[in-house]
Amino acid sequence: MIARSVWWVLLALAAVLVVVVQADRQALKDPAAIAVVPAPLRAVAQQRLTETTLVTGRVDDRALAGARHLVRVRPIPAHNLLLYAQAAQLSGDGAAVLAPLELAAARGWREPGLQAMAGRAALLSGDEAGAVSRIAALMATGRATAEMSQLLAGVMHSEAGRVEVAALLGRPGHYTSSIWRHLGEAGSPDQVLDVAAMAAAQGAELDCDDMRFVATGWTHQHHESQGNRLLALGCPARR
Repeated sequence: MIARSVWWVLLALAAVLVVVVQADRQALKDPAAIAVVPAPLRAVAQQRLTETTLVTGRVDDRALAGARHLVRVRPIPAHNLLLYAQAAQLSGDGAAVLAPLELAAARGWREPGLQAMAGRAALLSGDEAGAVSRIAALMATGRATAEMSQLLAGVMHSEAGRVEVAALLGRPGHYTSSIWRHLGEAGSPDQVLDVAAMAAAQGAELDCDDMRFVATGWTHQHHESQGNRLLALGCPARR
């Protein structure tokens, strides 16, 4: 008799769990289902709740704790890490923003918006290496945006940023086919020359054709001397 009672209790608990899981999944399409799911068991429901809270812009300690819980129960999706970073930013916890953004960007490197956001956060925190990594990821996607150009301009403005860009030129990657054209637009001739000189000193193989494209553009802008200096660094034999 006791065994049968225990069996029915277990079946009832299993049925309740199935209903809760289904309600949790339903929350993706119907936010009203969030109320049916107990807070400790929310996964998809917590994601929708966090998204709704972020839209309002009113993120308190409870909402931040909910976003943190979302990452604990579903730590793999880059989107959840992004939601937590946004919640931390809106709650005023700036110190908790960069780490989840960097991790999210590493997992979702094909998402331009995420890469640009992580790059801005890295640049604001003084992490030029992190910002340059996000720039490289944006170029690698083939969907470089105006935000990427602004980010690159911000990096080129500082000496530490130019050091990181020079190091990037020495590493192989899909971004190398377009990086010079972006550099020519984002940085001043003197800044680009600084990067090129550092990269050449480090033994980087510089792309002569792309550098010639930049130098030609400078000539049209009355910076012929800088263009000649750039060509001397990248393709002296073909001048």
